[in-house]
Amino acid sequence: MSLKKKVLLIFSLVLLVVLLLRVASQIYVDNLQSFAIERYELSDSEMIKLDDKMVALNSVEERALFLESMYVFDQEVRANETTSIEKYGYDSNEHANALLKMDSVDAVNLYLAKRYLDTYGYPDVSSFDETAVYTPLLIFHHQSDFETYNQYFHYFYSAYKEGHISAHKLNFSLNRKYMIKFGEKF
Repeated sequence: MSLKKKVLLIFSLVLLVVLLLRVASQIYVDNLQSFAIERYELSDSEMIKLDDKMVALNSVEERALFLESMYVFDQEVRANETTSIEKYGYDSNEHANALLKMDSVDAVNLYLAKRYLDTYGYPDVSSFDETAVYTPLLIFHHQSDFETYNQYFHYFYSAYKEGHISAHKLNFSLNRKYMIKFGEKF
């Protein structure tokens, strides 16, 4: 794949996420004190576009760039959330808006991670760099939906057994799921 195509792929993914973040911002609810924040849902046409992009990842390089882009979006939205707390305070509208954006990116990333795993399986450490290998686990790690995590856990466990995920990273993720379910660390 040429550099131009790679740049266009990354640009189109960035543009899609920016568009989705704008839509999520428009969904913003004024009554934030109630914490009735609605989760942004992808439309059918947006899901079809994402599916088309997913199955068009023909090479390991394209898939690596795709996973690394997901990682960057995931981390940027979390950094923005932290910055909003530091700059405006925890109970501010800016922080609530940052949480909405994070929720939107998480919803999109979860959809993409599920489709990626179902289409290509877990990325292996011999073909992908550490960031790309860790990204699917990280995306699921940020979800509070215990059932979805359980449904895809076999990918993470197999990746651990095959040496693609370290025991530390898998344990870190499992501990978070345990805390969500039982309210305490193990």
